[in-house]
Order: sequence, then structure tokens, then C-alpha cells
Amino acid sequence: MEALVFLIIPLIIYISIKVMIWKDVDLIAVDCSTYIEGINMYNCGQYEQCIAYFNDAITKNTKSCVLFYYRGLANLACNNVHSAIYNFEKATNLSHDLPDVFYQKAKALYEIADFEYALIELNKVSRMYRDANLEVLQLRAQVYLKMGNKINYLIDIKKIEQLTNITKK
Repeated sequence: MEALVFLIIPLIIYISIKVMIWKDVDLIAVDCSTYIEGINMYNCGQYEQCIAYFNDAITKNTKSCVLFYYRGLANLACNNVHSAIYNFEKATNLSHDLPDVFYQKAKALYEIADFEYALIELNKVSRMYRDANLEVLQLRAQVYLKMGNKINYLIDIKKIEQLTNITKK
């Protein structure tokens, strides 16, 4: 019994220290620094090379939302909309720490005229930004307009005007 106690106490201490150390680590930032080469390819407009880079990286690490996010962005830039949607979906399933993934997915869904699902994604990201992101509100207003929902369209237009006035001051 005493031997069991001597085993459990160090194990509890070890797990506690491990949790405290990793709690402050931003895994998104770690992944961004790990895959900086591919991110730079995307930022430089080398989308095909970027896709190839992230295809290779994903075979080695299937748990990184950053990999799927940037591969989705590169696919979107190459007009591979369905591939982009797939990648954004994978990224959102892995983490909710990148609100822009939901926005980019909504943009892709809007492009293929899937307004209902685009609205679902826009509502998610709007809550994350607390209705304070102009791009999200503008796209959501366009979705409402395409869906014939003029009341919610006008509500978003009003929010956009309020945000615009706040940023001008």
C-alpha cells in the first residue's frame, strides 16, 4: 500500500507540472513557426508550391489546424473552392482557436452559393468577434440579401454603420 502511495504522488506531481507548463503554450504559434516555410510560400503568392508543401506536411502531422488552414487558403487562391472548404472543415474540427478559418470557409461557401451553410459559419465567427468585425458583418449582410432576409440584412447594415462610425472617431 505504501509503495502505491509513493508511486501515485510523484505521478500526480509530474502530471500537474506538465499541465502547468503546456497550458501557457500557444499551439497555433508553435505550428506557425514550425511551418513558416509554407506560410511564406502562401504570403508570396506561390500557391501551388504551398499546396505541395502542406500536402507533404499533412502526411506527417494530421493534427495541425494550421496546416489545413493554409492549404485551404492556397486552394481558395487557386479557385479550388471545394478543396478549400474540405481543408477549412478539417481545420475547424481540429481547433476553434483560429476564427478566420470559419470566415474563410464562409467565403468559400458563399462562392458556391451555399448560403445556408455560409450563414452558419458566419454566425459562429461573428460570435467569436462579438459582432465587431466589419468583413464578417459585410459578408453576412450579403448572405442575408441573397437569401431574401431583408430584416437581418438591415440589422447587419446598421451594425456596419455603427462600427464604421466608431472607427472614424
